[in-house]
Amino acid sequence: MTCIKSEAHHVRSVRLGFTFSFAVEQQALNRGTLLRWTKGFFIPVAVDVEVCGLLEAEMDLNLPVLVVALVNDTVGTLLARPYASPGNTKTLLGPIFGTGTNGAYVEKVHNINKLKPLQINGSGEMVMNTE
Repeated sequence: MTCIKSEAHHVRSVRLGFTFSFAVEQQALNRGTLLRWTKGFFIPVAVDVEVCGLLEAEMDLNLPVLVVALVNDTVGTLLARPYASPGNTKTLLGPIFGTGTNGAYVEKVHNINKLKPLQINGSGEMVMNTE
């Protein structure tokens, strides 16, 4: 973990990558709202809540935490290989076979029908979580 100094609060925060293996609508790299529970979990008060802020608030016990990235376990799996061996392989799929089955893959943004035209910035690619 890396500590950073927040200029606004003059407090050192722990930067955290957060793997959250449930369906979220991701609004930013570090923000996502829980859509529904799966895998036998059921905590109704957390549905429709932004999970990174919730985690930050609950962990702030003399250790200010700043979530800098929210990823699904499939996305983490997909990105692990190129991170460990950059340039050596093109990873096609990040699969998970555990309490559930899911996968992530890389898609060209112009092929993603769910995106609105204003959300498409150029001809790049986006990681797609199939959950």
